[in-house]
Amino acid sequence: MGKSGLRCALVVIPAMLLLAGCHTIQVPDPNDPMDASPAQLAGVLQLNIKQMADSLNDRVGSGPGQITDQQRLDFLSDEAKHLLSLGDPAHARPQDAWIYANLYITSDQFDKAIPLLKEAIAYAASVNDDDRRVNDSLRLARALAKTGHVAESLNLVQSVIDSKPKDPGPVLPSVLLEITPLTEGKGHDEQLAKLLEESIHEHLRVVVDPKTLPGQSFLMAKPHHIENAWYKIVTLLQSSGHPAQAKAAQVRSEQMMQTLQPAATL
Repeated sequence: MGKSGLRCALVVIPAMLLLAGCHTIQVPDPNDPMDASPAQLAGVLQLNIKQMADSLNDRVGSGPGQITDQQRLDFLSDEAKHLLSLGDPAHARPQDAWIYANLYITSDQFDKAIPLLKEAIAYAASVNDDDRRVNDSLRLARALAKTGHVAESLNLVQSVIDSKPKDPGPVLPSVLLEITPLTEGKGHDEQLAKLLEESIHEHLRVVVDPKTLPGQSFLMAKPHHIENAWYKIVTLLQSSGHPAQAKAAQVRSEQMMQTLQPAATL
């Protein structure tokens, strides 16, 4: 090829590149459910709802641009419903069942979460995932209580405690903050008080690294959660007609809180 032919080729090639550049290349977004593969979809949905929850949590307050906690819950509920419409809960893989269950819980559809949580628990047990088993069992107990199955809910909590989970950290917060408000005053207060006291002892088994921020946060909150749990225990026993048991629980509460008080100053 002569020099003139070479110059011509050099002119044509950039022109072709320019023409190709006129067409937008669509790069898949790993966070977009519409771009996710069937195996990735549940994880993408979970990431989306987590990111939104984190963002909304930072906006709860009373200042300009802030939202109320109820608004936060409403926004999350709407988003969970939207994400469920993009997924396939009815044909979820066993390892993904807990994700769809959480979306149902977030959207206040606890009845639909129950069968998925049972599937998730069975799968976690089959692969020896104790953290997943414990967390999903506690979520199932909450869903059962929310849908009126109080006795079944409390019996499930008892089975979780009896199993001596490797990490019992979630037990007390779940029983105290989520399950107790749904079950107290419904004919099982003495059993609930017993579960709360056992949950306290599970909480005392939790081992954290005090040099880390999560560890420090746990130690700061520990006396607060335990004190609130003891107060609820005493109240439940009094209201259910067991004054002697309530008085004995109060004594045990005071003895334990004396040993925990230094942790509150960490």
